[in-house]
Amino acid sequence: MKKIAAFLYKLIYIVMAVVFVKLLLDILGRDFIPRTAGGSAWRIVQWMVGIVICFGFFWWLKKTQEIWERYGWAVLLVFLAVLFAAQLLLGNELRVNPLYDYSSIYHGAIDWVVTGTFERFYDYYYYYPNNLGTMTFLMFLFQVASRFGCTDFYFVGMLANSLLSVGMVAATYFVCKRLFTASEAVFSLVLYALYPPMYLMAAVFYTDHLTMIFPVLLYALYLCLDKSKGTVGTFGYAFAIAVLAVFGYLLKPTAVFMLIAVVIALFLAQKWKKLMAVLVTFFAVYLCFNLAFDSYIYGKHLERATAEQMNTPIETWVMMGLNENPGFSPDDTEFSRSIEQPQERKEAVREEIVKRIEGFGFGGMLEHIKNKGIIVFSDGTFELSYTFLFGFQKETKLQNTVTLLGENYNRYWDTCSSIWYVYLIFGVVCFVLMAVRSFRAGGIRPELLPVPLATFGLYCFLMMWEVHARYMVNFFSCFILLAVWGMSMLWGRKKEGR
Repeated sequence: MKKIAAFLYKLIYIVMAVVFVKLLLDILGRDFIPRTAGGSAWRIVQWMVGIVICFGFFWWLKKTQEIWERYGWAVLLVFLAVLFAAQLLLGNELRVNPLYDYSSIYHGAIDWVVTGTFERFYDYYYYYPNNLGTMTFLMFLFQVASRFGCTDFYFVGMLANSLLSVGMVAATYFVCKRLFTASEAVFSLVLYALYPPMYLMAAVFYTDHLTMIFPVLLYALYLCLDKSKGTVGTFGYAFAIAVLAVFGYLLKPTAVFMLIAVVIALFLAQKWKKLMAVLVTFFAVYLCFNLAFDSYIYGKHLERATAEQMNTPIETWVMMGLNENPGFSPDDTEFSRSIEQPQERKEAVREEIVKRIEGFGFGGMLEHIKNKGIIVFSDGTFELSYTFLFGFQKETKLQNTVTLLGENYNRYWDTCSSIWYVYLIFGVVCFVLMAVRSFRAGGIRPELLPVPLATFGLYCFLMMWEVHARYMVNFFSCFILLAVWGMSMLWGRKKEGR
């Protein structure tokens, strides 16, 4: 079993490295296409400056490591306070008028609190039950706030989003400190601090942003589980992982990819007791919660028979992802809904999927996957502009910068994407060095596997799904971790004189 596990480790790291090196080259190559020679040269300069700045910060943090070992927690608290305040202040400037899915979630939650039902949006949730979890979560928050006399529900949503965001930053710090040193932990704060969208996201409390904390927090709990000794500690951490994974899954299913990566890591490490603890507690929690949630929703609000008739089959999103423009397609939606019988609908969509794949051919499919990867992973703005285009509740000077039609948006996009590409470069370095080290004596520390593996899982899933740039947002913490680890590995090689 150990030989098989060693082989699988090597294979996994090689495949991940190859895929993400290819992805990075595709993204950087596409970035040059619309630019002049001078513009392309300037972009390269921006990336080089970003790399030098990151190296400079890391070098300084390593040279002053004793300070951060003693006072890193204070830096963390100050940054969390500043980030939280900045998000709320800027979020108040950027309040949008929710439309489409955002409206169904936000206004549905308000209706539920005020009238006791979300009847206005029943049809929406018959078609898209995947967003019931997020609406229920917001309804609960709004209900609690209303008990304290607060009726500014938009502020409540921003408050929750900001708290979850700073929680993500704190969890990232904890992970880096536990795996490496305080220097890496503080460096993760630097990467968050340099990233403009981190300050602008409070007003967009949609599924992608509400679940940003889950991957890194699940991983932090896994690290605690990995070090736990007794049965009580093992099942305690396994139960915490299960509850968090189920909650994240209900808000956005991709959040559970970290749990899958944890399960694979425990299997390859042959930690059978901890593996069984995680699996048993997860399925127990999921079954209990899902049974209770479904019984309530389909007993008090929606009709199960109608839901079975109207629910959009998951194959529809796969079909949308096979269009030349692989985002949401109204035409494909209408095609799916035009078939009355659910089983016939699924079969028709599956036939269309096969037809589109055959139409692409092998080479065309590879090119299509390449284009989808670029769409998802090349936008450094969290695609907040998509929601900002709904329109703001009040006039703000920021709209000239953060909305797609703003006169300063191209400059803003270039700035954000330049920083993002630098982080992505360090992340890819991490993938490559991990692949190299997997062939050396001792290999890679087994506890590091879940982060790159979950990120790779997200990539594989999105290459089969319909895509938007915001679909990678809830794994932003994983890319920060990969960038920190990439920098730390480069520093280690420098100290070794390689």
